Amino acid sequence: VSGLLISFTTFCLFQLIEFLPYPYAFLGLVLIASSADTGAWFVGKNWGKTPLWKSVSPNKTLEGSVGGVVISSIFMMIYCQFFMMSVKWYFIFIFAILAILSALGDLVQSKLKRKYQIKDSSSLIPGHGGVFDRGDSILFLTPFYLLFLVFALN
Repeated sequence: VSGLLISFTTFCLFQLIEFLPYPYAFLGLVLIASSADTGAWFVGKNWGKTPLWKSVSPNKTLEGSVGGVVISSIFMMIYCQFFMMSVKWYFIFIFAILAILSALGDLVQSKLKRKYQIKDSSSLIPGHGGVFDRGDSILFLTPFYLLFLVFALN
Protein backbone atom coordinates (compact mmCIF):
# COMPACT_ATOMS: atom_id res chain seq x y z
CA VAL A 1 0.00 0.00 0.00
CA SER A 2 2.76 2.47 0.89
CA GLY A 3 4.48 1.85 -2.45
CA LEU A 4 1.25 2.65 -4.25
CA LEU A 5 0.80 5.87 -2.28
CA ILE A 6 4.38 6.96 -2.93
CA SER A 7 3.99 6.16 -6.63
CA PHE A 8 0.75 8.14 -6.82
CA THR A 9 2.29 11.13 -5.04
CA THR A 10 5.35 11.00 -7.28
CA PHE A 11 3.09 10.92 -10.34
CA CYS A 12 1.21 13.96 -9.01
CA LEU A 13 4.48 15.76 -8.33
CA PHE A 14 5.64 15.23 -11.91
CA GLN A 15 2.24 16.38 -13.19
CA LEU A 16 2.59 19.50 -11.08
CA ILE A 17 6.09 20.24 -12.35
CA GLU A 18 4.82 19.87 -15.93
CA PHE A 19 1.64 21.90 -15.29
CA LEU A 20 1.79 24.05 -18.43
CA PRO A 21 -0.86 26.69 -17.71
CA TYR A 22 1.11 27.81 -14.63
CA PRO A 23 4.86 27.28 -14.86
CA TYR A 24 5.30 28.46 -11.27
CA ALA A 25 2.83 25.94 -9.84
CA PHE A 26 5.55 24.03 -8.01
CA LEU A 27 6.64 27.24 -6.31
CA GLY A 28 3.11 27.58 -4.93
CA LEU A 29 3.27 24.08 -3.48
CA VAL A 30 6.55 24.84 -1.72
CA LEU A 31 5.21 28.21 -0.56
CA ILE A 32 2.04 26.83 1.00
CA ALA A 33 3.88 24.04 2.84
CA SER A 34 6.78 26.17 4.05
CA SER A 35 4.67 29.19 5.02
CA ALA A 36 2.25 26.98 6.96
CA ASP A 37 5.16 25.32 8.78
CA THR A 38 7.07 28.55 9.44
CA GLY A 39 3.93 30.47 10.38
CA ALA A 40 2.90 27.73 12.82
CA TRP A 41 6.37 27.73 14.36
CA PHE A 42 6.43 31.53 14.76
CA VAL A 43 2.91 31.88 16.18
CA GLY A 44 3.26 28.77 18.35
CA LYS A 45 6.63 29.88 19.74
CA ASN A 46 5.28 33.32 20.68
CA TRP A 47 1.65 32.69 21.65
CA GLY A 48 1.10 28.93 21.71
CA LYS A 49 -0.27 27.37 24.87
CA THR A 50 -2.67 24.59 23.89
CA PRO A 51 -0.95 21.36 22.75
CA LEU A 52 -2.21 20.16 19.39
CA TRP A 53 -1.42 16.43 19.72
CA LYS A 54 0.99 16.06 22.62
CA SER A 55 1.70 12.34 22.21
CA VAL A 56 2.77 12.80 18.58
CA SER A 57 4.39 16.22 18.47
CA PRO A 58 4.68 17.78 21.93
CA ASN A 59 5.87 21.20 20.74
CA LYS A 60 3.08 21.86 18.25
CA THR A 61 0.23 24.02 19.52
CA LEU A 62 -3.30 24.74 18.40
CA GLU A 63 -2.54 28.46 18.29
CA GLY A 64 0.51 27.80 16.13
CA SER A 65 -1.49 25.66 13.74
CA VAL A 66 -4.17 28.32 13.34
CA GLY A 67 -1.48 30.95 12.81
CA GLY A 68 0.20 28.79 10.19
CA VAL A 69 -3.08 28.33 8.31
CA VAL A 70 -3.81 32.08 8.35
CA ILE A 71 -0.28 33.10 7.30
CA SER A 72 -0.10 30.47 4.58
CA SER A 73 -3.50 31.47 3.19
CA ILE A 74 -2.46 35.12 3.02
CA PHE A 75 0.84 34.27 1.31
CA MET A 76 -0.97 32.09 -1.22
CA MET A 77 -3.45 34.84 -2.07
CA ILE A 78 -0.49 37.15 -2.77
CA TYR A 79 1.23 34.39 -4.75
CA CYS A 80 -1.86 33.87 -6.91
CA GLN A 81 -2.11 37.59 -7.57
CA PHE A 82 1.43 37.66 -8.96
CA PHE A 83 1.86 34.25 -10.59
CA MET A 84 -1.55 32.91 -11.51
CA MET A 85 -3.33 36.09 -12.64
CA SER A 86 -6.58 34.75 -11.27
CA VAL A 87 -7.65 35.27 -7.68
CA LYS A 88 -11.13 34.40 -6.52
CA TRP A 89 -12.39 35.35 -3.06
CA TYR A 90 -13.09 31.73 -2.14
CA PHE A 91 -9.45 30.73 -2.76
CA ILE A 92 -8.67 31.86 0.80
CA PHE A 93 -10.80 28.97 2.09
CA ILE A 94 -9.20 26.49 -0.28
CA PHE A 95 -5.75 27.66 0.80
CA ALA A 96 -6.76 27.26 4.44
CA ILE A 97 -7.79 23.66 3.74
CA LEU A 98 -4.52 23.04 1.87
CA ALA A 99 -2.53 24.48 4.78
CA ILE A 100 -4.38 22.18 7.17
CA LEU A 101 -3.57 19.22 4.91
CA SER A 102 0.06 20.31 4.89
CA ALA A 103 0.15 20.29 8.69
CA LEU A 104 -1.65 16.95 8.71
CA GLY A 105 1.09 15.48 6.52
CA ASP A 106 3.66 16.62 9.05
CA LEU A 107 1.67 15.09 11.93
CA VAL A 108 1.17 11.77 10.10
CA GLN A 109 4.91 11.51 9.50
CA SER A 110 5.61 12.37 13.16
CA LYS A 111 3.13 9.69 14.25
CA LEU A 112 4.84 7.09 12.05
CA LYS A 113 8.26 8.03 13.43
CA ARG A 114 6.99 7.70 17.00
CA LYS A 115 5.32 4.38 16.24
CA TYR A 116 8.54 2.93 14.87
CA GLN A 117 10.72 4.75 17.43
CA ILE A 118 12.71 6.68 14.85
CA LYS A 119 14.05 10.05 15.93
CA ASP A 120 15.13 11.36 12.53
CA SER A 121 14.37 10.08 9.05
CA SER A 122 17.98 10.84 8.06
CA SER A 123 21.01 12.75 9.32
CA LEU A 124 21.59 14.81 6.18
CA ILE A 125 20.07 17.92 7.79
CA PRO A 126 21.13 17.67 11.46
CA GLY A 127 18.62 18.97 14.00
CA HIS A 128 15.75 19.06 11.51
CA GLY A 129 14.56 15.48 11.65
CA GLY A 130 16.04 14.55 8.30
CA VAL A 131 15.35 15.17 4.65
CA PHE A 132 11.94 13.52 4.75
CA ASP A 133 10.84 15.94 7.47
CA ARG A 134 11.36 18.81 5.05
CA GLY A 135 9.21 17.11 2.44
CA ASP A 136 6.54 15.26 4.42
CA SER A 137 4.07 18.10 4.11
CA ILE A 138 4.81 18.48 0.41
CA LEU A 139 4.37 14.76 -0.24
CA PHE A 140 1.04 14.70 1.54
CA LEU A 141 -0.15 17.99 0.03
CA THR A 142 0.82 17.45 -3.63
CA PRO A 143 -2.27 15.52 -4.86
CA PHE A 144 -4.67 17.98 -3.19
CA TYR A 145 -2.82 21.02 -4.51
CA LEU A 146 -2.83 19.53 -8.01
CA LEU A 147 -6.59 19.01 -7.74
CA PHE A 148 -6.96 22.66 -6.76
CA LEU A 149 -4.99 23.75 -9.82
CA VAL A 150 -6.88 21.50 -12.21
CA PHE A 151 -10.40 22.28 -11.03
CA ALA A 152 -10.27 25.79 -9.58
CA LEU A 153 -8.02 27.47 -12.12
CA ASN A 154 -9.08 25.86 -15.39
